[in-house]
Amino acid sequence: MQVKQFNTGSNSTETSPKSNSLTQMFAIGTLAIGASVGIAAAPAHAVRLDNGALTFTGATSDFFANASNPSFTVNFSNNIPPIVSVSSATGDFGTSGFPTNTVYGLNSSPSATFTQVGSSNTYTLNSDLIFAFTNGTSVKAGNGSQFLRTFNGNSVGFAASGTVGTTVSNSFGTVNTDSFNMNFNDISSRSGAGGYSVLASTFTETPTPPPTTAVPEPFTIIGTLVGGTAAVRMRKKLAVTQK
Repeated sequence: MQVKQFNTGSNSTETSPKSNSLTQMFAIGTLAIGASVGIAAAPAHAVRLDNGALTFTGATSDFFANASNPSFTVNFSNNIPPIVSVSSATGDFGTSGFPTNTVYGLNSSPSATFTQVGSSNTYTLNSDLIFAFTNGTSVKAGNGSQFLRTFNGNSVGFAASGTVGTTVSNSFGTVNTDSFNMNFNDISSRSGAGGYSVLASTFTETPTPPPTTAVPEPFTIIGTLVGGTAAVRMRKKLAVTQK
């Protein structure tokens, strides 16, 4: 593969991506492409994804040679059928769409085009990037989200630096994410595929119930009524005696 030199401009602040993150993602991407991997089915019960977190990884198309261009496109499922590896699913994600940490299928291969902002290292997502799982869950990074490019000569990486319109949804509705992290990388010496990871989490506060007035026990109410009647009788007797 021919290595293309990057023109980062005079304002370049690029640094080296972490090599261990790259290695982990590529290893996962290679595993996902294996023909012997089984795809998990959806669970019997599902709920609205209000509370929980989902982390998944996968392989991308090779984009190192194009990542210095003013605009380039990345395919986020470089395998057939399109699949990703879920490494963590907590809360509502674990009990509904992703009961086990394994490989899950996508309805189609998501792709996205990124456009450079001026001569900076910031790239903008040109349209919604949606990971639509076959179990009915979708994770979306909204149009206009920004990613910061890093480059060290042998590898290039992009990390979300300002996401907008990030949501998760299923048949029970759409929920805005409380936090959303995404990065994708490619190495010049690795031909054919890069890797990516996504973390989407949601959190909905439980509404505070209105203050309530304590309700007396039935025997307390009866005792108060009896006591009040006795007091009235005693006052009447006292008044008669004093006449």
